[in-house]
Amino acid sequence: MTKCADEGSPLVIGLDHVYLAVSDLARAEAFYDRALRALGFRKGTRAIAGEPHLHYFCPALQITLRPARAARHHDPYAPGLHHLCLQTKDRSAVDRAYEALVAAGRRAAVTRCSSGTR
Repeated sequence: MTKCADEGSPLVIGLDHVYLAVSDLARAEAFYDRALRALGFRKGTRAIAGEPHLHYFCPALQITLRPARAARHHDPYAPGLHHLCLQTKDRSAVDRAYEALVAAGRRAAVTRCSSGTR
């Protein structure tokens, strides 16, 4: 394992949660319901500050979707989150999520991460 912190510094051991602002909450919900359910996430729908939010939970991570306040075309080089890759215990979990998306008529890209998953 590569050392990434100075001795005595707090050691980050993972990512706890991420919030994603989406242009169409209903469309995003249809996608994330299938993809994240296949990876074992549970779903909650508690509003925050009176605005609808969708919360997806698993033991290691929370992903929350909220409506974007301004609609605009996605620019992968603009400031903000561009890419999120979830790491799974094994390839079969990724394959199950991929198959669930394809069965639902969703386009699913096949990419290779350093761990060899999609």
